[in-house]
Amino acid sequence: MEGLRYNGYFLYEKSSPEGFLKDENYHYFEIRNDGETVIVENEAGVGFVNQPITGELEITKKDISDGKLLPGVGFRIKNEQGEIVADGYTDENGIAKFTLRYGKYTYQEFDPLDGYQPDETEYPFEIKEDGEIIKAEMTNERIPTPDIPQTGDDTNLGFFIGLGAIALGGLVASVIMYTYEELSYHFDQAAISNENGFGKLFREELQQRKEINELIMTEDCIEMTYHTEIDAEKFCNEKSALFIIMPEE
Repeated sequence: MEGLRYNGYFLYEKSSPEGFLKDENYHYFEIRNDGETVIVENEAGVGFVNQPITGELEITKKDISDGKLLPGVGFRIKNEQGEIVADGYTDENGIAKFTLRYGKYTYQEFDPLDGYQPDETEYPFEIKEDGEIIKAEMTNERIPTPDIPQTGDDTNLGFFIGLGAIALGGLVASVIMYTYEELSYHFDQAAISNENGFGKLFREELQQRKEINELIMTEDCIEMTYHTEIDAEKFCNEKSALFIIMPEE
């Protein structure tokens, strides 16, 4: 300012630069000598300073199906020029917070949680006012677990109690367990047990099959050990293909 006459004055900021807060104070100064230059500061030794407008982005990350909060998800913030200005991860409450200055931005997920599909969309937002808090809620969908392929008549699988791998003579064998009730239904036979005639004929027939390595009949079930898992799977899909002829008791 030039041309001020001898006197006392107050300096007041009428407006501030874009993105900065206006100084609301009145700063007193005096002109006492001709040609005098007076420096007015609102921060001693620094000058007349305006504080930047800052706000906060708060992102909450949830599971889309059950609303579970997801910690450890990574987000990045870009400015209008596409430059990354901040990045961070959601905390134990599934929340990530970013303090940013006045301006236009985008946020984007860059590191999804294991087992979830990533969302790579860039979402725009803007910080306009000082102290502003922008809240965003995002969801992730779990990566589907593929179904295990089924072969043959899938109704047979209901009778399959256990198929596992065991060490047998240095090889890997598979074991199938059936209850007698399931065997009766599975092979279209009358009641089978470890004591009646049906059970004895059933055991004798199975013992002749070369793919069966060992057969054990207990009071509750029958256990068949196969040389390979392929042999076991073939048995599960056979239904009544054993052609066992059972006499009437």
